[in-house]
Amino acid sequence: MDSELGKAQEILDHINSSPEEIELYEMRELVKMDIKNARERDMQEGIIKGIEKQKIEIALTSIKENIPTKTISKITGLSAKKIQKLKQEQEKIKNF
Repeated sequence: MDSELGKAQEILDHINSSPEEIELYEMRELVKMDIKNARERDMQEGIIKGIEKQKIEIALTSIKENIPTKTISKITGLSAKKIQKLKQEQEKIKNF
């Protein structure tokens, strides 16, 4: 209930504001929305990166177990090309 009263007061204050105050208010609201959208976008990107990292870890474990590329691709959703690249990287590490 208090938040509804606060919102009503904010609207009333907005109506009684000068054009400059209205413009500042609208700019603040736009900035708040931009910040919220940026946070949501960053969170989604973080989730996507985490999922991709997990897929790669599963692929690397599967490579060590000599599971065929086609099977690894089916399990992880990674392309055969990406898995081949991971295999090559693992070979370089082994031979180093």
